[in-house]
Amino acid sequence: MACAISYSSIQNFEQSLQTAALELKYQHSNHIVDILSRDEDARKHRFEIHVLEYDNAELRGLLANEQETSEKLSRMVNEHLERAESAEAAVQSTEEALQTKEQEISSLRVCNMY
Repeated sequence: MACAISYSSIQNFEQSLQTAALELKYQHSNHIVDILSRDEDARKHRFEIHVLEYDNAELRGLLANEQETSEKLSRMVNEHLERAESAEAAVQSTEEALQTKEQEISSLRVCNMY
């Protein structure tokens, strides 16, 4: 009977060892899955960073184009404003000259009446 207990103890011991080995293998597999998952998350984040950097560069290019267009329009507005002010000054000068001429003509008419 001592041999049967011994044999059964050995079987229990072997089963315990096998169970422990399987548990270690399972933990190792879980660890590998964890590492792979983290690695995949890191890849996704790097990809998102590259996409955002590309979008950022594209937006900066669009902003530069918009600023250039805005500056051109601003220069055009300023040029047209200067021309309008110049034309307004010319009109005012012409009106003053016309008023002076009208006064001269009016004075001449009055003088011719006497």
